[in-house]
Amino acid sequence: ANISAIPGVDHTTGSPWGGVMHVEGDSAGLFSKALLKHTLLRSTALGCKIGFWYHLHDDISVSSYFALTLIANTSTVPLWSIKKGQTNGWENASVLIGNRLQGSKIEFSVDPVPIGSQDIMLDDITLIDCADADVPAGSDNLSCDFEEDTCAWYDDQLAQLKWQRADGNKPSDDQGPGYDHTTGSGYYMFIAPKWSSKPPETARLVSFPQQAKCVTFWYLMYGANIGSLRIITKNSNGTQSVIWMRTGTQGNKWRFVDLSFADNDEPILFIFEGTLEGTSGYIAIDDVQVSSSVNGSCPAERECTFQGSLCGLQPDPTTDFNWVRTKGELVTGTPSPTMDHTLGTDKGFYMSAQLWKYPSDSRGSMVTKVNQPTPGHGECWMFWYHMDGRNVGFLNIYVQELHSARSHTPVWSMSGDQGEQWRHGRVSVINPHSPYKVIMTYSTIQCIAVLHNINNIIDHTNNIHLR
Repeated sequence: ANISAIPGVDHTTGSPWGGVMHVEGDSAGLFSKALLKHTLLRSTALGCKIGFWYHLHDDISVSSYFALTLIANTSTVPLWSIKKGQTNGWENASVLIGNRLQGSKIEFSVDPVPIGSQDIMLDDITLIDCADADVPAGSDNLSCDFEEDTCAWYDDQLAQLKWQRADGNKPSDDQGPGYDHTTGSGYYMFIAPKWSSKPPETARLVSFPQQAKCVTFWYLMYGANIGSLRIITKNSNGTQSVIWMRTGTQGNKWRFVDLSFADNDEPILFIFEGTLEGTSGYIAIDDVQVSSSVNGSCPAERECTFQGSLCGLQPDPTTDFNWVRTKGELVTGTPSPTMDHTLGTDKGFYMSAQLWKYPSDSRGSMVTKVNQPTPGHGECWMFWYHMDGRNVGFLNIYVQELHSARSHTPVWSMSGDQGEQWRHGRVSVINPHSPYKVIMTYSTIQCIAVLHNINNIIDHTNNIHLR
């Protein structure tokens, strides 16, 4: 370190005899460049960072360009850079590398200017949290409005696209909607096609495993053939499950989603996966909240796809049997649908009465949690149902007022064979004076009915809002 009078000491020991990496800029040519490279001998983990200390000095305060770059295959990814004449002693930098493949290269580069006397020093380079089992500090910080940073959400560096953090104060054609959900002028995460895009392209925003049970967020999907947004979970044995999905434009407005994982007792990893299919539009997310349940349950969900839980649905003890949360890959050889409505695959979950298991004239019911009184003009409940087979009986929906002498008020009914397909149902519930529950009952002989995608929606002045 005593190669120069300033700083005159290394960072490690603080002595003139400590070792440093040094670039002497006194005789730099017009296109001179100094390179220091390191090859990653193994793949790195999601939260991998590189930390280092640097010192810059120029006797006439002419700024050299000092940068850190990652080289993977034939692509070059800028990670960090500074153009500065003087530093105040040794300064520290910590730069995210992320999950990178074995054989990728990290490269420090210095472009000194061809005038003046310059010294560029580098010391104490450290790779941090780069092994598979390493968990960075603050990895449970998943509740994020993206105003300061991306919290504990990490871009999957191996995906074709990367999520970008955008400033709503600086809207542009490649910055998504140009306004966030939090304040209208803050930050959000987005993906959008560029002129060089070759759809389909996918981006993944990934967490470390959490013991979380309740997840909410806001999303915006807009543009012709924009693509899809999925929430995926991954458990400790590597099994991935699609919990929620939307495809195609959802209008140029922020929409709310709440999910619960009440049946899960182990840490799970969450993934926001966005896939761009078209060449215009954007997909954005904001105001993510991830938390543990309160008293064993999450707040009532506005939409239930049954992908992560029963959404608070409970069996009716006065009936003969309980409905079953299942999926198509588990019902081979039975009358159950092979595909759900949400995902349209055998991996998607739905509720099944499975009445073929029970004697004739059996009846099974599921009951929602308590709902607050409706507005005066009521609420709209929407769902998808599947009734297929000979001698199909009745699927009935009732409203149970909690502070009323009436026990069950029928509000919707369907009977008979409806074909081997999911059909859309909706019912208006007007119950402004009392909390209430909704009861779904199926009773028939030798048949099956299933309910899927229960939605509770409020209509205010001709606008549809999720409750």
